[in-house]
Order: sequence, then C-alpha cells, then structure tokens
Amino acid sequence: MDDTIKKITQSIYTELKHYHSESVYQRAFGLELQGRPILHSQEVNLNIKYQGLIVGFCRLDIVIYDNNKQIILEFKAINKLTSKEKDQMLKYLNHSATAKSGYLINFGNKQKYEIIKFEKDNQNNIIQTIL
Repeated sequence: MDDTIKKITQSIYTELKHYHSESVYQRAFGLELQGRPILHSQEVNLNIKYQGLIVGFCRLDIVIYDNNKQIILEFKAINKLTSKEKDQMLKYLNHSATAKSGYLINFGNKQKYEIIKFEKDNQNNIIQTIL
C-alpha cells in the first residue's frame, strides 16, 4: 500500500501544490481511490470508549479496507507536521480495534509533501516511518 499512497500523493501534489485546505486534498484522494479497486470510506466516525461505554468520537478522513485490515488516512495542509498532528494519529490507532496502520499526509509544505506511516507491531507498539 505504501507505493500506492505515495503515487497518489505525488499526483495530487503535482497538480494542486500546497495552496488548498485539507478537505480539498481529502476529496482529491477519494477520487483517486475511486479509480482503483480499493475499498474505502470517507469521513468515518471512530468511537471513543471509557470503561466500555462510548463517550465521544473522532472523525477519520479516509479509511481503506485492505485484506480485513483498516488503514487510516489523515490529511493536513500546514507548513510542517508537529507532535500535535502525530499525536492525533497515535490517538486514532490506539482507539481503533481494527486499524493496524495509518498515514499522516501533509500537502501544506511549499517544498514537498510529507507522508509519515504509523504501524502497530505485534505488541501494539506504534512505529513511525517517514516515506
């Protein structure tokens, strides 16, 4: 999936550059996914539970369904990713029972897009990799 995510991101960044809001990039990414045999949903609610009860939710930009695994895509349009944005993805993965990985994709940098992959290992530790 890494190569597909990178190719789509590159295509969108090449055409749209860094000028737009997160929602523009999210919709463009959704259009790219529709043109491929990739099952996905946009604007997916992720329940937040406390003591087994739902106490709130987060809204995920895009979820890809790949071989019974869920992959979260989170889009940003800021100059540089910070720990705040990374912590947001960590929160999503920690609250999701079914997502094993996520991609934080930033289109806001004037020089180049950024992609950070977050992946749970066998002990549910989350490893970050810059793509």
